[in-house]
Amino acid sequence: MIYGEWSLLRAAALVMEAAGALTAADAGDPAAPGWSIPADVPALVARAYGNANLCPAGWNEAGAWEQWQAKERRREGNAEEYLLCRRREWAFPTLEGLHYAGSRAASEEQLDAVVRDGDPSVEVIVVRRASGGYRAVDGTWLGVHGEVDDDEVTDRLMGGTVRLPPRLTDAAQAELSPLPGWAGRPWLRYHPALVLEEDGTRLLGADRVSYDDVLGLVIEREAR
Repeated sequence: MIYGEWSLLRAAALVMEAAGALTAADAGDPAAPGWSIPADVPALVARAYGNANLCPAGWNEAGAWEQWQAKERRREGNAEEYLLCRRREWAFPTLEGLHYAGSRAASEEQLDAVVRDGDPSVEVIVVRRASGGYRAVDGTWLGVHGEVDDDEVTDRLMGGTVRLPPRLTDAAQAELSPLPGWAGRPWLRYHPALVLEEDGTRLLGADRVSYDDVLGLVIEREAR
């Protein structure tokens, strides 16, 4: 899912080459010298991403290469929507050209998704509802509307930031928002709050979510 079949096939071929072929005469001694790490790393990377064939016949390296190339072309096309300046303006004499894409990005979250080049997801701050207000994950009192009094409390609250998996993105964008008391805090006012009820859980879309001090974010699909 991350590296693609072509990269993994070539990595496997290099590993096999380093391991070498075993023969009965050698009594198990490898015929190849293996790797010296980190000295061999630059040459290995260059070979892995080079043009020479590495894989044995039957591994369909050519087909994996075509799939990888198609994926790279799609990534380039997506990235063009967020270029800092137009093509042929790389040597623009002033900073004016860098404003070209400024109005095209709808939100910081969309830009973040493009930079990460993956499925869109959302970062949220986990808080717990308490009698008369809210508390941070570490138990720090936040106030009736989630008010934060100083930078130290802000830092402790930000320590409860988690990135939700992509399957929860739509539900998070529809259901979550910053707490009212965060409006005057630059570090907090754009962060959605994942408010856990007093039982430590909440329903988000079709999933029941909670936060465990050891496991972190726990997601359970609700029975229908």
